[in-house]
Amino acid sequence: MIGDFFEMTVTTIIRRDWIGKMREQLKSKVLLCGVAILVFWIIVAIFAYLIAPYPQQGLNGIPNPAQALRPPSWQHLFGTTELGLDLFSRVIFGTRIALFTAAVVTGASLLIGYPLGVIAGYVGGSLDEGLMRITDVFLAFPTILMAILIVAAIHPSLWSMILALSVTRWPQYVRLSRAQALSLRTRNFVLAAKGMGEGRFEIIRKHIAINAIPPVLILATTDFGFIILADAGLSFLGLGVTPPTADWGLTIAQSIAYFPVYWWYATFPGIALFTLVTAFALIGDVLTERLDPKLAKMTGVWSKL
Repeated sequence: MIGDFFEMTVTTIIRRDWIGKMREQLKSKVLLCGVAILVFWIIVAIFAYLIAPYPQQGLNGIPNPAQALRPPSWQHLFGTTELGLDLFSRVIFGTRIALFTAAVVTGASLLIGYPLGVIAGYVGGSLDEGLMRITDVFLAFPTILMAILIVAAIHPSLWSMILALSVTRWPQYVRLSRAQALSLRTRNFVLAAKGMGEGRFEIIRKHIAINAIPPVLILATTDFGFIILADAGLSFLGLGVTPPTADWGLTIAQSIAYFPVYWWYATFPGIALFTLVTAFALIGDVLTERLDPKLAKMTGVWSKL
């Protein structure tokens, strides 16, 4: 059922040439800047083994005490850690963890929350009421606090962090897609489809789901940046990725005892984290303006760039 739901949605996107319309939006300098930064980090993640000068130090964290806490140089572009690890290689491999975590959490939240919200919003009744009460329970707790509790109850690891963040994010997609479905189900084209004898599920697939996509797409884009920050935050607290895995938040946490004397230790992972989150923020802002007509009328800031 869910497979058919997403197959129909993708088919409709292609038929309506949304990809072609998105190409027109690339004229925005802000969007181009965000996409360029994102593409850069994706390339870095894919070709980490080729880019990192010391891939084994970046991947496995094999200590090299003779090179401990060396400042940036041609041999070590970002300096080294207290274990003598090449910081540049650690930052490069940390990109993989950040993007992987954001992609899995966002994908899982979207796959769970989007169809549930659309179906509940259109069908209504006890299904809608029961689902909303469940989501209210999850939304009653701050995202990071609930994620900390879940990870602490299981065991700090990459997959525990992914599970915790997924559990806390899917209700956001349910609420948003449900709100869109409630608005769309009284539109004339939906009433006309119902009058022509189309079934409930066919109406949801052909008319409700596809028209509820724009705000959900915006949420998914901005969620990437939020999840990357949450990933770094949990790892910083010792509740995410564990050594010797390379992670930006974990690296920053390890650098606290040596800052500010050995400034490079925290600076370069922090810059990497900042640029990647900024990329998603820029893309999300432009999508918000272009896909939300009301917001576009109120602001219009980015359209001038």
